[in-house]
Amino acid sequence: MDPTNEAGLRRRGRGMEEGYFAKSERERIERLRAEQERAKAQRSLAELFGLGDESVDFLLDVGILAETLPALDWIPLVEVAWSDGGVDLAEKEVLLAAAEEDGVDFAQPAHHLLRSWIERRSASTLFDAWKLHVALTGRTPRQREPILDRARAVAHASGGLLGIGTVSGAESHKR
Repeated sequence: MDPTNEAGLRRRGRGMEEGYFAKSERERIERLRAEQERAKAQRSLAELFGLGDESVDFLLDVGILAETLPALDWIPLVEVAWSDGGVDLAEKEVLLAAAEEDGVDFAQPAHHLLRSWIERRSASTLFDAWKLHVALTGRTPRQREPILDRARAVAHASGGLLGIGTVSGAESHKR
């Protein structure tokens, strides 16, 4: 074998080896960073609600962080919108209006989470997150009524002519 060719192969091998280890190190750093972010989010939610690890992890898994807490009140609305298989434009407008009424603008994380729930159906556990939130905050039926009124508005948004008229069977049962 030609000695110059052998030296070139060794350099190339070292370069590939260094590239592999550099990539491996970047991935390790990213994993550590993600773990630290999750731990920080866990502490924030635990402090806000006084929750145990299991409940905190449950909320984190559906996208709830301290900065996305307002989105919890929109879960029944999202569930009603998706109950007939999809979210139409009228329902989307009612959902986004709810965020606006709550003073949450387009750039805030809670608004981003709402838009993601509108675009793709969330996990079946999303409504369980809302029930946990209601239990934690000790809301009375009277305090929950405005949320249910909004859910009814979502159901009526796509029913009948110009939003007036029927509500689909699936939407009427999603309360």
